[in-house]
Amino acid sequence: MGSDGLNPQYTRKICEYIFRLDTVDISVISTQRKQASKEPVTRRPVTEKVVVKSGNTKYADLLKSVKNCVNLEKVGVQVKTIRKTKDGDLLLEVRGDRQKAGVLKDAICKKMDNKVSLITSETTIHVLDVDADLTKEDVENAIRISVGNRSAHTVRVSSMRPTRDGNQAATVQVSKAAGNILVSRGKIKIGWRRRILFCMSLQGASYRFDQMPEV
Repeated sequence: MGSDGLNPQYTRKICEYIFRLDTVDISVISTQRKQASKEPVTRRPVTEKVVVKSGNTKYADLLKSVKNCVNLEKVGVQVKTIRKTKDGDLLLEVRGDRQKAGVLKDAICKKMDNKVSLITSETTIHVLDVDADLTKEDVENAIRISVGNRSAHTVRVSSMRPTRDGNQAATVQVSKAAGNILVSRGKIKIGWRRRILFCMSLQGASYRFDQMPEV
């Protein structure tokens, strides 16, 4: 939304969805001046978090032990940030997806007895106008295929709700990396048709409706 009101492309997309079952012509008249160029979409690097439980070890000693037992260059992992949690544990933010974080976790577990866990950042994606005969498994499989079917990507349909036109709306929890891929495309093919995606809680990427790809 700009100073003059709603973005024309945003308004057009909403009208197309509302009147998708009717035969109507949609025209959006805008008094906004066209910008010479659009600002590029900026995305933060994808990261995942690894937590090493402190047990009875002091934080400084725990950090030193982790650094001594893991050669980051050898395992091919980059650590973006290192910090102490409120419980005194060690939190390592790793550049890359869950698979990269898993490599670091395994390397630490091989050398230390401390409990190590992964914290996965997730994004909520809403898929509109899903055919009535499709199931949660159909939606999950379509999303996995779209993002590359990698085990590192979390894909979980949390709900499938009937809509007034007889179809369904799906709410899906996906990993942040998968969310970035889906939002950059805007639509996904599920069954016979391509469906519109709305991202309501994506962190790490800025998303504008007017940059949604056309079918």
